[in-house]
Amino acid sequence: MKKRLSVLLPNFNNASYLKECLDCISDQTFVDFQVIFVDDCSSDNSLEIVDKHGDERIRVIRKEKNSGIVETLNVGLELIDTEYFIRLDSDDRMRCDRFEKLVEFMDDNPDVDICGSAIQTFGLREELQIYPSSSKVNKANLIFGHSIGHASCIFRTSTIKENKIAYQNDFYRLEDYQLFYTLKDIAKTTSMNEPLYLYRQAAYNNNPYIEARKTEAYMSFYNGILNDLEVNSSPENIQKHLQLAGRIKPVFGLEKIDEYIALLLGANKGKRFFPQAELIQVLKRKREKLLYKLIDNGTLGKRELLKASIKNLGLLRYYASKQFKKE
Repeated sequence: MKKRLSVLLPNFNNASYLKECLDCISDQTFVDFQVIFVDDCSSDNSLEIVDKHGDERIRVIRKEKNSGIVETLNVGLELIDTEYFIRLDSDDRMRCDRFEKLVEFMDDNPDVDICGSAIQTFGLREELQIYPSSSKVNKANLIFGHSIGHASCIFRTSTIKENKIAYQNDFYRLEDYQLFYTLKDIAKTTSMNEPLYLYRQAAYNNNPYIEARKTEAYMSFYNGILNDLEVNSSPENIQKHLQLAGRIKPVFGLEKIDEYIALLLGANKGKRFFPQAELIQVLKRKREKLLYKLIDNGTLGKRELLKASIKNLGLLRYYASKQFKKE
């Protein structure tokens, strides 16, 4: 009998953490699922660990050639024929009620195509990451990145299959961002506030080399977004976009950034590429975060500071604390 849920689980040399991950799967309170475990030619004993685990719901796919995460995900995606599928990475963990909570939510909300959850990180850094529940906010946030935790998500399979959606390898480590951007006008997304997913923060997925390459990838991605909005994708505008997104240290002052924000809003007002009201709020929040960084590097003028502090006294307190530390 066909299962209701598939677990899309790619793996490459994660033997050190794989048993923890598999135990979390077997401990799930929801049991009507299959696991599509796609191994990208691991050179460790990952396959031995899966074989010893002994859960008959796990289907092991052994790729013949190492080709990276994108193709590995797509190999698994092709095999999914269940009503829903859930993402999981083989070095992460999850709560035992994760499958049950997500399937129940999707059953109760047939208009939703993708639902994520809050994420609790562990390892090098511990923090709770909560994502927006508003589909329109998620759509507006795509101007800078995706605001839903990809690995935490459950997907309505029909939405993906009927629209012939697959993971793309056009931008280094941005296959999740590209997926959600492709689905922007197709899928309704949301997120639950419960931390059902536990994400491992480790040196191998968080280092300067990776971050530098990802910044280059974001530059290329943002170039495409500006072209979609019919905004000049000059190097200067790309730098402003990166600065607003918080991906580089501030280069431009507040006046230049405000001009750029007005440019984005004006372009979007005509094209309605993103929900305008939500985009205004997204840009407002990004601008406010940038103000703190401009204080940090001493490039926010006192007149600008006083004007901004009328609506946010925290800025003035932050500035005062920075001055006190200098003295």
